[in-house]
Amino acid sequence: MEYGKDLTVLIPTFNREEGLKKLLHNLYSQGHIGEYQIVICDNHSDYDVRKMIDGEFDQEFRQNIFINSWNFNVGMCTNISIAYLFVTTKWCWCISDDDKVLDGSIERILQDIKTFDKENITAIKYSLLNKVKHENRYINSLNDFLEYYSPKSRRGELYYLSLLFNMDNIKPYLGLLTEYSYTYISFVIPLIKGLIDGKRLFVSSHSCIEYSERADDNWSAKRYTNVMLGVRTFADIDFGISSSQHRKLLKVISQNLPLIRVTSKITQQKGAFRRRLLWKNTYFMYKRNANVFMRILCNILYRINFDLYETCRKVYYRHINKKAGIKV
Repeated sequence: MEYGKDLTVLIPTFNREEGLKKLLHNLYSQGHIGEYQIVICDNHSDYDVRKMIDGEFDQEFRQNIFINSWNFNVGMCTNISIAYLFVTTKWCWCISDDDKVLDGSIERILQDIKTFDKENITAIKYSLLNKVKHENRYINSLNDFLEYYSPKSRRGELYYLSLLFNMDNIKPYLGLLTEYSYTYISFVIPLIKGLIDGKRLFVSSHSCIEYSERADDNWSAKRYTNVMLGVRTFADIDFGISSSQHRKLLKVISQNLPLIRVTSKITQQKGAFRRRLLWKNTYFMYKRNANVFMRILCNILYRINFDLYETCRKVYYRHINKKAGIKV
């Protein structure tokens, strides 16, 4: 496919008809119709995406929308990573199917494309309206990247898309992006590999979307656990960097998964054997990435029976609540 434009808005989607409809209306209201295209990668939704679009929008807007629909559900990670293979423009902005595009975002992105078109960057990382604000700056090396994303105040920023990729500069890494899609955050790989290869990343203070809060504390235990297991496997990737850099990178990648939250999600899993296996994976992640205190704590929790630990935790909190006069 060759569309002949500079920008693709890439939208992986699955069974979010109302969310996708609102997102497309957000884009439609931006204007600049015909100056960019939309590629929707539909993961075998229960409704006809094309029929929904045909019933909502005029011909001028519809003719710039291209839909790939799988014949079966290929999984969330695969649907997101393979979606990049359908992009033929130089620039690609990937967003979630239930996020809100802020007014003026398309105009801003088209202007940024003109500004950064000759720059040796892999991507522009935009801020998020309801998250920690970025400042305008270049990230010029892997060490610069690790220093920037290490503070706890930026915990989890890398998990959120809002990335405008320069496809010419990330093409060498698309194979890795798809091969390691099971990590849940394989779209971070081109940023890291690009920095290692001498390319840069630009962090923008401008917000283009309001991020949906569905992916925070409201995640189901199963979804959160799957993401935790995926992020843990980011260690599979050989970036060819020093052990010190690799350790810092894994710490940055996993710092959005606090031990107490991971533990609470594991306890919601059914079956002692399942919980034990999950805790084993958690132990190895925190043993590798955490500070000395956390590693000692993980070691203790790993070596005792996990269900016994959970029982002790419940007894402790029952005692605390009773002491505070709270009925349990």
